[in-house]
Parts: sequence; C-alpha cells; structure tokens
Amino acid sequence: MDGAAGDWLESLSEQTRDSWSQLKEAFNSRYKAPDVVKYRSARQIFCRKQGPDESVDQYYTQMRKLGKDIKVDDKMLSYAIINGLKSHISAYVTQQKAATLDDILKNARIPELAAPVEGSTNDLLVEQLADMRSQLNKMYAP
Repeated sequence: MDGAAGDWLESLSEQTRDSWSQLKEAFNSRYKAPDVVKYRSARQIFCRKQGPDESVDQYYTQMRKLGKDIKVDDKMLSYAIINGLKSHISAYVTQQKAATLDDILKNARIPELAAPVEGSTNDLLVEQLADMRSQLNKMYAP
C-alpha cells in the first residue's frame, strides 16, 4: 500500500498488522461507511434529480454508486433512476419499457442525443419569432 492507505497501515501496531482478524477489524472501522453515510445515500437515491448540465452517463454512474453504497436491489434502483431523469428522457425510457439497468442507460441516451443544443437553429428561430412579434406589436400599437 502507498499514499494515505500506506500511512494508515504503518500507523498500526505490529500486533494489529500481524493478526489477520485484528487487521480486518481495523480496516473495517477505518474505511467502511458508517450508517449515517448510508442513510444519506439512501435519501439521495430517492431525491436526486439529473442536473441541467449533467449527462445521462454521469447521472447514471452516480446513481449506481449510491445504489451500491446502500445495497439497493436493481428493481428499486431502476425506479429511482427513471424518477430522477429529466422529464423528456424519463418519459422516453418509460415508453420503451426498459427491463434492466443497462436498458435504461441505453434508452436514456437516445433523447439526450436528440435534444436540441443551446444556441442551435431552434433557439435562433425562437429569437426571430419574438423579434417579429415585437415589430408587429409596434406596428399595431395605437
């Protein structure tokens, strides 16, 4: 071991390092997540929403990590992931009746890739329509 883990191992007494059961106990007390962290992860998994600038892959990876931390089953994790996706992505994934976590990811990528990019032609059209509306209002204003 090197880095922080190596420093931690060296800080243990020789007696602890020489006994597998004592070393394992010391490791678990140092590195295993306490129940408070698991509670926070459980709360996050059911409340977390995909961020506006967060990709489906980033969101999915974080949710899988949270699910692993609290040992949630795949079915419950599926519900939590779909619930937290952006609404247009969630609707598409639900329509596809994704059966597995991998299916959810695969199906969630499609509407993400199809969504218009900010500054795209759609945004330009919206701006032009707003400008036309403004000009028409000026023409017909008393």
